[in-house]
Amino acid sequence: MYYLLLLLLFLITLGIAAYILNGRDILSPWLISITVISLSVIVCLVNVGKWNIEIYPLTILLLFLALLLFGVGDVVSKTLGRSFFKSNNHRLFDEKPIKVSSGITMLFVIFMGGTLFLYFRYIYSISLLAGNSGGYDEMFKFARYAVINTKYQTEVPSYLSHFLMMSKTIAYVYIFSLIYNKLFFNRINISYFFPIIMYGIQISISTARIDFIRLIVYILMLFFILWKKSNNWDRMVDVKIILLGVVGIIVFLILFRFLGFLTGKTDVRNLWDDISIYIGSSIVGLNQYLREPGQSEFFGKETLYNIYTILRKLRLTSVAEYNTPLEFIYFSDFRTNIYTSLRRYIQDYGQFGMLFIFFIQGMFYSGWMEKIKRTTTSAINIIIFCSIFYPVVEVAIDEQFVSNIFTLATLYQSIYLYIFFHLITRRKIYFN
Repeated sequence: MYYLLLLLLFLITLGIAAYILNGRDILSPWLISITVISLSVIVCLVNVGKWNIEIYPLTILLLFLALLLFGVGDVVSKTLGRSFFKSNNHRLFDEKPIKVSSGITMLFVIFMGGTLFLYFRYIYSISLLAGNSGGYDEMFKFARYAVINTKYQTEVPSYLSHFLMMSKTIAYVYIFSLIYNKLFFNRINISYFFPIIMYGIQISISTARIDFIRLIVYILMLFFILWKKSNNWDRMVDVKIILLGVVGIIVFLILFRFLGFLTGKTDVRNLWDDISIYIGSSIVGLNQYLREPGQSEFFGKETLYNIYTILRKLRLTSVAEYNTPLEFIYFSDFRTNIYTSLRRYIQDYGQFGMLFIFFIQGMFYSGWMEKIKRTTTSAINIIIFCSIFYPVVEVAIDEQFVSNIFTLATLYQSIYLYIFFHLITRRKIYFN
């Protein structure tokens, strides 16, 4: 317990430093990463007696150093950014609201509905692989079991994967259109909600609750950045941003609980235990892992899964197909397979490799944010940035930066975002 309190004190100090060094900007990626880790520590601290755990000094040290190195990357990128990115007055270049015809929107909804039908059939088929004999009533429970069990082949067909990605990017562009029109022109078009709702239904049957985190992160970051842009990046809106961030967390927790019932993951746990395991058990998982840290059988096994999948299809590697869900660890009457993002980095690259990746992550996100703040930037640049911001928020849950950002999937997603942005808005939008 005392080590957790010490870590929380360190994180508060680091958070204050991040806030000051970033010009009191609450959208600092460094500050956000510290905040989510601090939330996990607080939840773990509240449950430390019930979970009957002992946190070791090495866990405290590595968490602190990881966030410190993220901050070093943050400061380096911002220092370079202030030299290369010339500051200017923020104003809107294109002063016209986005107008999308109802016919175009309906065509997108029909496409997404067809994709939903195909995806539903896929989910049902993998539930049968895992022994589903209860029909649609138990479909999600068995589908989830199939996904996390390495003995089942559950890869989504390539064509369906692209259809789902197109649906996601269509929804993301409509979200931008809603926020843009509301903030800058005080207009709301109800028909723009239909593609977003359709995408929400798609991810609700995916058996993974992580997709809702990414959707909420995208919406909030996009809204916050555009809101700051519309107010010349003034700090007067920061309190409202914090309140909306809290609302976003509450909305996610409600969805988290509901979707857990669909997959059978929350049937035996009460609400608090369910939330605590998801938010706070990552500290326990990392702590237990560091007692006997392992080493990957081959380079990048846990973080380069998507790269190996591509190499395997091209017959450029002899590495056999494998899945990446982490093993469960048990403590008291609970279990978890959540370890923070540090675990996969340490497993694949060692402790120094992990620290280096946090440094690179700090440079990557903070440098991009600095460019958005200080230079003329396009709307699509902001959209892509917000669409891949989720590793900063998921740092307390699992590794996403190396395994998901630098992949063909993210490249395809960015291409689809660019295409559908121009198809839907039919023009370029820049912010100064």
